[in-house]
Amino acid sequence: CLAGAPAQGPARPGAPAAGMRRSVAVGTGAVRTRVQALHERARAGCAFLGEPLWWLAASAGLFVTAMFVLLLPQGLAGSALRGTGAWLSCVLWQPVLEEVTFRGIVQGELLRSRWGARRVWGLSVANLLSSLAFTAIHFVHHPPLWAVSVFVPSLLFGILRERYRGLGAPIGLHVVFNLQFFAAATLLSI
Repeated sequence: CLAGAPAQGPARPGAPAAGMRRSVAVGTGAVRTRVQALHERARAGCAFLGEPLWWLAASAGLFVTAMFVLLLPQGLAGSALRGTGAWLSCVLWQPVLEEVTFRGIVQGELLRSRWGARRVWGLSVANLLSSLAFTAIHFVHHPPLWAVSVFVPSLLFGILRERYRGLGAPIGLHVVFNLQFFAAATLLSI
C-alpha cells in the first residue's frame, strides 16, 4: 500500500510516523515490484504455448471436429455462425466466461478442500465434478450428443488448469477448439 497506516503514533506532534515514512519509500519500490511481477506472470501465463501437451490437445481438436463433420454434417450446419458478434461470442466470450466459471471458480474452490484435491483415475475430484457441471450446462442449449461430447475436452481443460495453475492454458485451448468447430460448421454451410 502506498499510503499505509502508521505503525505507531507520531514521535512528536506534527511529525510523520516512522512507519508512514518507510511505507511511502517502500511503496514506490513495491509498485515497481508489482509491475515486474505482472510481466513475469504474463510470460508464465503463456508458457503453455511451448508445451507439446498443449499443441497435441489443440491438434486433437482438429481430429474431433473432423469426426463431427463426418458423423453429423447436418447437425453442424445448424451451428454455422453469421456475423462478427456471433463469432466473438462463440469463439472468445463464451470460452472465457465458461473457463472462469468452471475452471476458475468451481474447480478452484473444490481444489481447496481435501476431498476435492483427492485423485480418482489420475484426475482430481474437483476436475471431475466441474467437468460434470460443465457438461450438464451444455444440455440446456445443445443436442444430447453435443452436450456429452464436451465432457472429455472439459477434463482436459481441468488438467491444464491444474498443471499450469491458472486459466491461460484452458482458455487458450477452449478458444482454439471453438474456433475449429465453428469454422468447420460455417464452411459446411456455405
